[in-house]
Amino acid sequence: MWPSGSYRATADLSIGGGVLGRMIWPARAKLVATSSEIQLNDFSADVFKGRASGNARIAITKGASSHVLADFNGLDIAGPLTALAGSAVPLTDALPAR
Repeated sequence: MWPSGSYRATADLSIGGGVLGRMIWPARAKLVATSSEIQLNDFSADVFKGRASGNARIAITKGASSHVLADFNGLDIAGPLTALAGSAVPLTDALPAR
C-alpha cells in the first residue's frame, strides 16, 4: 500500500546485468516516483539480443493512464516466447511496408 499524501523521489537506476530466463540485460533509467505515477525516463536495456530505449509513465492511481514510447531494435523474441508457450510460436512482422 502506498503512503498517503504527495511525494516525489528521483534516482538513477542501473542494473549491471542479470539473467531472467533467456533474457540477459544491463538496463539504465532515470527513475521518478510520485504519488500518482512512476516514470522511467531515457531508459535503455539490452534485451533478447537487441535493444529497447525510450520513456515510460506507469500510473499508480485508479483511473489514470500509463504510456510507453519506446524503440525496439534487433530483438529476438522467438526464444523466450517458445520457452513460455512450450512450443514454437509463429511470428510475422506487423509493420506496414515502406
